[in-house]
Amino acid sequence: MPQTTLPGGKSIRICKLLCSLLMLLITVQSFSQIITVRNAGMQLTGIQVNHDNTKNVTINWQVANVREGTHFHVRRSVNGTDFTDINSFTEQQTQNNNSYSYTDADLPAGSQQLYYRIEAKEPSGWTLVSWLVSVNNKANGGSQISYTTVQGQSLVTSLQVTDKGSYTLMIVSANGMLLQKKSVTLEAGTNVITLPLNQMAHGTYAISVMNNGLVDSKRFVY
Repeated sequence: MPQTTLPGGKSIRICKLLCSLLMLLITVQSFSQIITVRNAGMQLTGIQVNHDNTKNVTINWQVANVREGTHFHVRRSVNGTDFTDINSFTEQQTQNNNSYSYTDADLPAGSQQLYYRIEAKEPSGWTLVSWLVSVNNKANGGSQISYTTVQGQSLVTSLQVTDKGSYTLMIVSANGMLLQKKSVTLEAGTNVITLPLNQMAHGTYAISVMNNGLVDSKRFVY
């Protein structure tokens, strides 16, 4: 029996193809909008912790793009793994940039090292967890680079200094060539700093912190 072709069958197939392409375009645009919204969301820009001579620990942190209703938790640990809430509050208004502070006046006895982090939960349910910062549960003594870690194309480094002031950070290559130099104001205690690495080739480098002479240096691999 001979086959019959519906009139306009070719036009129907073209129409279906165009509809499929249109749905794909809408999906790509929607995904792009989601990415844009997430990239423009809340960001932690800094966190510092200081143990002063009054036996209190003060935690300061800075956040960009904070939405009204965001719930903050200040959390503490004596081993760097198990954390408990020591303070919580809710932001009452949307902020482009804001700084927060909390003083921990009830320090656990018998723990030489204390660890802190900030958790912030937006009304949408998305949660931001800060870097981990630590402080000696006695007096601040000495200035040092506590740790360095590479995250994507950035170097995150934790600096502990005894005095508030201006410090110079430098990144040098394995053969001693200066690649980056930046002046920063650090609070007494622990400060977390992020430096860009996107203009550097992969390899072994050293970061140094200086204040009236060499304070400390640490190697890292990018």
